[in-house]
Amino acid sequence: MRILKFIFVIVAFIFFSSRSLAEGVESNEIGYASVFDDKGVTLGFDENSVKLFDLSIPAIRCRDEEKFVCIKSKNFVFSIPRKMDGIRSWHHAGAYYQIMQSAEGNVFGKFIRYKIIQQRWRGLISSYAYSEERGVFAIMAKNRHQLLLVGNCGIAAISNQDGCEAAGVTATFHAQ
Repeated sequence: MRILKFIFVIVAFIFFSSRSLAEGVESNEIGYASVFDDKGVTLGFDENSVKLFDLSIPAIRCRDEEKFVCIKSKNFVFSIPRKMDGIRSWHHAGAYYQIMQSAEGNVFGKFIRYKIIQQRWRGLISSYAYSEERGVFAIMAKNRHQLLLVGNCGIAAISNQDGCEAAGVTATFHAQ
């Protein structure tokens, strides 16, 4: 059963990636799509907004000189320290973050090291799969929605290794 679920996730990722690229996703947007939800939850980010379905909510990013890479809006917040060495938890923008697990494995065809980060914000708990090279590549939202990155670079990527902008919340999609 787990293998079937894994195969479904990979097929859905390929479908959503090719669909977004074919529909002409703007180069400055980052997107996530639900794989298992019949409501088709989508979450997107660009330079100045967070997008949930068709709603666009104003957002701000942390400045380059701040200690965090972040995006903040009235309905979404995520931050990661620019230097993670030895850090297991942090507070920022009203949210508490804790690294629950460090792992490594083959993700979207590439071997990477990543962290599972739990966020507590406004009484809600969400989890993020995060790597410095890809940024956030999967989200388990408060209502158990599972969102996967559509494209190559997610929010808060802090390494240029995979072509993502260093210390950026905004990145470009790349055909794979």
